[in-house]
Amino acid sequence: MSAIVQNDLDPKMRRTLVIGGCVVGGVAGVASVVPFVGSMFPSERAKAAGAPVEYAIDKLEPGQLVTVEYRGAPHWVIRRTPEMLAQLAKNDALLADPASVDSKQPATAVNAHRSIKPEFFVVKGVCTHLGCSPTMRKDIAPADLGADWPGGFFCPCHQSKFDMAGRVFKGMPAPKNLEVTAYRFIDDNTIEIDADLKTVAKAALATEKSAESRDRHEQLKREIADREEKVNALKGRWQAEKEVLSGLKPLQEHLGGTNTRTVDKLDVRFAVNAIAPYLLTKRLLPSLMKQQQQS
Repeated sequence: MSAIVQNDLDPKMRRTLVIGGCVVGGVAGVASVVPFVGSMFPSERAKAAGAPVEYAIDKLEPGQLVTVEYRGAPHWVIRRTPEMLAQLAKNDALLADPASVDSKQPATAVNAHRSIKPEFFVVKGVCTHLGCSPTMRKDIAPADLGADWPGGFFCPCHQSKFDMAGRVFKGMPAPKNLEVTAYRFIDDNTIEIDADLKTVAKAALATEKSAESRDRHEQLKREIADREEKVNALKGRWQAEKEVLSGLKPLQEHLGGTNTRTVDKLDVRFAVNAIAPYLLTKRLLPSLMKQQQQS
């Protein structure tokens, strides 16, 4: 006969052990989840490899520049002042490529200020000469840059100069304007730098082409409607001329078969010219017939 062993463990101790086990298990579970969640966000290596980078612009002061690293290169985000923007239009005579025809920028930045919104300028902070990083010089006409300096970016390595839209001055070692990397506004206060946003430009172009296609379609519809209206008018005129020809038959029969062409072979011009006198004599025709019979 086997003996039954009673568990004399204190209930308080049991509860303590259960709670402790749950806490340890919960901590272990969280510890295992954290790396998984973290893997869903781009790492520094992923950012360097090309993952999009976001930046909040709502705290930028007018005239301030901040540097954001993207794909291993510095990118500047600048909040330009109204004075800086006004100066841009005055710089064309100083610039090698004022319209940025031979320079790199997304379709959304093909304008005088080279940006989506004039106030905020996003540009790759790498000189197009040998890859140095210029510095922003906001001061106007400083002694070391000359009386014609309107404010902009200066590369101390080889003296290349750019205005506040990143456009290179004439006669500089740098061959092109600073590169504007593709970016977009996620909302009014946040931008996202993403060189792969070329698809956005393609989408905008496709939308523009679609709008042109719709306009052309509407134009064709109007042209078709106009042609149908003209065809209906011609049909009405043909019907009227047919009625004229039909109405001329009694007149020809009354005239007694003269040598004139038969009604079936009358051309349209003759029918149109004949309708007026026919209508005038239609009421007189019965009386003329009676007079001829009496004579």
